Formats: sequence, C-alpha cells, structure tokens
Amino acid sequence: MSSRKSFATSVLAFVLGGALGFGLRGPRPASIEPEDAPTPHAPGAAAGPAAPRAVAPGEPPPLAANAGVDVAALRDELRRVTADLEALRAARRADDAGAPLPALIDRVAALRRDVGARLLAVPPAVSARYREVLKDERAGLCRILERGRFEHVVEARGGGAYWSFARRSNSYDEEPDVELQQGHYSTSFYGGTDGWILDLGPGRLERWTFAAAEPPPPSLSEADAAKWRVLWRPAHTTRDGYDASIGTAAREAGLTDRAEAKDGHLYALRAIMPGEHDHLVLFERADDDEFGHTLAFHVLQAWPVPDRRQR
Repeated sequence: MSSRKSFATSVLAFVLGGALGFGLRGPRPASIEPEDAPTPHAPGAAAGPAAPRAVAPGEPPPLAANAGVDVAALRDELRRVTADLEALRAARRADDAGAPLPALIDRVAALRRDVGARLLAVPPAVSARYREVLKDERAGLCRILERGRFEHVVEARGGGAYWSFARRSNSYDEEPDVELQQGHYSTSFYGGTDGWILDLGPGRLERWTFAAAEPPPPSLSEADAAKWRVLWRPAHTTRDGYDASIGTAAREAGLTDRAEAKDGHLYALRAIMPGEHDHLVLFERADDDEFGHTLAFHVLQAWPVPDRRQR
C-alpha cells in the first residue's frame, strides 16, 4: 500500500511540477501582422493541394492567452486533484480504508494529456488565416513551446520546445529542426548535424514560397544575399555525413545557428541531418501567447538523403 501511495505522489509531483508552473499572467498583445515584402519571383505551379488543418469535433481548444481559453479552470482542477489525494493520504493514516487512489492517478494522467493537447493545438483563427498557404502540401502550421517550462506536462520528449519540418513532430526524438528558447530560434543542437537560420526581415510567407537560389530576393542586403546563396548550396548528405565545405562557406558568410524570434519576421532555416533529412525551410511567427509560438512554414527545397535505418 505504501508503494501505491508513493507512486501516486510521484505521478502528481511529475504533473504538477510543470502544470502548476503555468501561473496566470496578463494577456500579451496579439502578434503584429507581418509587413509586405517585395515578391521575389513570379508564382509557378504549386504542389498538389492538402487540406488545411481542421479542428476535429471534441478536440480541445488551443491553450492561448488571446484565445479565451480558461487556463484557470484547468489549474484549479489540478489543485482539486492534489487536495483529494492529500485527503486520502490523511484518511489512510487514520484508518486503512482503501480509498480509490488509482482513480485519482487516472484523473491526473487525463488532465496532463488534456493540457498537453491544448498547449500544442494551433489556434483555429491562425488555420483560417493561412488557408490558402496550406493548400500546398509543402506548407504547414505548428506550435512550439518555450524550452524548460513544460517537460512535465507535454508527453513528447523536450516538452514541445522542438519541431521537425520533415516529420511534423514536436518530439526531440523525431529529427527536430528548430528549438524555441529564451525568445530565440535555434537549430543544429545535437551532434553530427549542421544548420543555420537567416532572419530575412519583415515579410509574408506566401510572397516568398517561389524564391530560388538565383537571383536572391531583391529585399536582401548584399551580405544577406551571400548567406542566402549558401543556404541553397548542396551538401551531398549521406547516411553518415555531408560535404563539410558548406560549413566553411556558412561561417565565412556569417551564418549562425540562432536568431532572435521577432514579430512579423520571416526566417530561412537550413537543416542538414545525415541519415535523416536535408532541407531549406521558410517559416514565420504566425501567432504567439504566454506559452509559445505558432509557426507557419513552407519547405522550399529538400535534398535526397539515404535513410540510415535502411542499409
């Protein structure tokens, strides 16, 4: 019986350590709409259409400060569960009545899943705003959370602070391309990979999706145009490595693996992951709240990479 109490206490500590850490802060201002940027190239034929992400019946609404979700209700429910557990523990110390601890553990687990799903749900208003962009199967929307805040709530490894544009997953275990930490986007955060992020300045994603290596978009400075060309350079990525000369060229051009996450700015990200994927992605900060950002993205170019799992 003592082991069951210990397990229940551990489960609650695991959940509440992150969930109750949310707190309630005042709502942040809505995201600033990106300014127009010159259209780099004339549109061409888009890839086959893919349906925009729809909110299924019964799916939890997005947990966003500007979406009117009652975060306080979830927090209070977690506190009630904690109080119930403490009451049961006190009763068991008084008399071994055999109260239903497993039921409370199930309630905590269900609440954890609910909070995690809400944290990672794309707000319906953002899906509607990007409806035309999402008709291209190379485009998508995702949520990314601040690193270090939600490891005890979100089941995906990394607490939702990562996103893979290739696997479309928040898990650190599934080829993550980008991380959100302390108001910055970063890439190339584990061994054997390489990558860079270029802040393209204010712009709209849909106006850049037909950009190419040459000529560089006219809105770029001469220095950023040189960086842009490097991002398009083939790396000849294999199962086990890639052409290291691209890293030399990136350093000489001044590319880095980290950029400040700015409202209304568009970013180009090159991620080279031997045995996994190698691609160039455009993304922008489509929305934000006190928990993280919603990103809109479009894969500009993907180079073939042999899968290391298929030898």
